[in-house]
Amino acid sequence: PSLPLTYLENLSVDYIALGHEHNKFKFKQLNNGTVINNPGSTEKFDFLESDEKGFYVVELESEPKPQWIPIQSTHAMKLIKIEAEEPVKPSWFVDQALSKLRDVTRANKGKKLFIRIQMKGKLSSGLPSDIKLSTIYEEFERLKREGILAYGDIIPPDVDIQLQELKLTSEGVDIQSFFKKTLGNALGENLYKFYAKVKEAYADDDSLTKDGNLKKDVRAKLIKDLLEGW
Repeated sequence: PSLPLTYLENLSVDYIALGHEHNKFKFKQLNNGTVINNPGSTEKFDFLESDEKGFYVVELESEPKPQWIPIQSTHAMKLIKIEAEEPVKPSWFVDQALSKLRDVTRANKGKKLFIRIQMKGKLSSGLPSDIKLSTIYEEFERLKREGILAYGDIIPPDVDIQLQELKLTSEGVDIQSFFKKTLGNALGENLYKFYAKVKEAYADDDSLTKDGNLKKDVRAKLIKDLLEGW
């Protein structure tokens, strides 16, 4: 629900104090002289809110004169943004997060911290799952034990993987090297073994339907072997 400003101009009031909205905004004076003001909340309750908190003292003897009184919050809510301008290794995001977390801790000494970490960029190798978020959460737990951190979380990383170029050899495409370079040695090797089994199945006429697709029982066995060997 909302009210047009023209409706408020018909009210015989000098000052309208608003609430609910957590961020303060510059007071507005209507055509009839009425002043509308919103100081915002006295504490920060969301990571996207402004750090500026306080209240207004308003004199109403003549024309309303709001005076802003800033107050220091008893806690600090910080959104730590980690952005890679060029492709980086998964470990880079973790190192940057820990470094910025230390900076925020030093800058807000004596305050309870509420931390959210946001990651964005592109990986030069590996997968988003290679970003060891557990290392950051371990640091969160340490800060909680020391009474510094009240809350900490990490937004799922918004990172892209680096597209790898397939290199041709005298025998064709080097699939094994491609998988290892893209996914890492262990995962890449497992995926290559699965690829080799699928390739072998397609080479066996007894494994194929009349349409040239893998038979249902062959597909089921391949999937079972993949899951058991993962």
